[in-house]
Amino acid sequence: MTLTWQHASRKYMDDELSGSVDLVATFPLRSGTITLYLEGSTTPKDNGVGSWLPEANADLGTALDDGGKGRVQISALHYSLDTGTSVLTLGLLDATGFLDRSSVANDETRQFLGTSFVNNPTIEFPDYHLAIAWHYQASPNKPGFTLLAGSSHGLGDNEGNYRRLAELNTGDKGLFTTLELYGYTSGALWRLGVWRNGASHPDLDGKGNGSSQGVYTSVDFDLHDQKWNLRAGWADPSVSLAQGFISLSTEQRLNQWYWGAAFSHTWASRDTDASDMLHAEVYARYEVFPGLEISSDLQWIKNSGFAQGMGDSWVAGIRTTWLF
Repeated sequence: MTLTWQHASRKYMDDELSGSVDLVATFPLRSGTITLYLEGSTTPKDNGVGSWLPEANADLGTALDDGGKGRVQISALHYSLDTGTSVLTLGLLDATGFLDRSSVANDETRQFLGTSFVNNPTIEFPDYHLAIAWHYQASPNKPGFTLLAGSSHGLGDNEGNYRRLAELNTGDKGLFTTLELYGYTSGALWRLGVWRNGASHPDLDGKGNGSSQGVYTSVDFDLHDQKWNLRAGWADPSVSLAQGFISLSTEQRLNQWYWGAAFSHTWASRDTDASDMLHAEVYARYEVFPGLEISSDLQWIKNSGFAQGMGDSWVAGIRTTWLF
């Protein structure tokens, strides 16, 4: 369970108190495992920090109904078959749980709160979608891979409607496919992926429609006593507002304290008049006792949503996480 309070430097943005809950249950079978993921979130505040600066809180509004109200929902329900060297998973999946992973910058409930430091923003991930994923384990001498294919529209993309989630070939929907290679090299864990979202996308120049695609990479590595992550990505600028991305994040532990710092630059498509977005965050997390953590963070966001008129915004936050 996570409770977060945020305050922005701009006076017209209201302070925001938000919460979320994540519950996971696994049911072992003779031939595999069924996983159920229940997720709940509070309703985002109309004039709150998150409505003005959506990049400031990746944990805000993750489970909403078609009216934008918070709820408890089934976010994932899937079956997995583990053969020892590979795992095949089928059902309602969270694609970010299989791709673009990092031990440094991947958990908005305990690590960085900003969306730029949870997943690569140039990848057009569906939000909890029907898919199949095949993960082949890497070895010290041979890379592994993850191959994922599923609907381009997930639960969040269908306004939280489960019936529309199952309508795979209606409207502008298509197929989301990704191939990610990964491996271990000199103490580093590297990932290299290519993706395509086959849904119909209007060209940013207004001249037609197309699909979106891109490439990305992520590297986790150790330097002295610190853990680091480097991410980069590129997406088709004709349909994707976020054309390029690079970030560098670090985390270090000192007894019961954890601290992190990160910076990112997201390039806007040159087919628009949008401005590049810059994002930085520092946080300090304290483990009160096993299972209870309190953290504070400070973020700087320039040109939120690629808007030229947004300028600089500062956001301070306090977060409490209970692991049980």
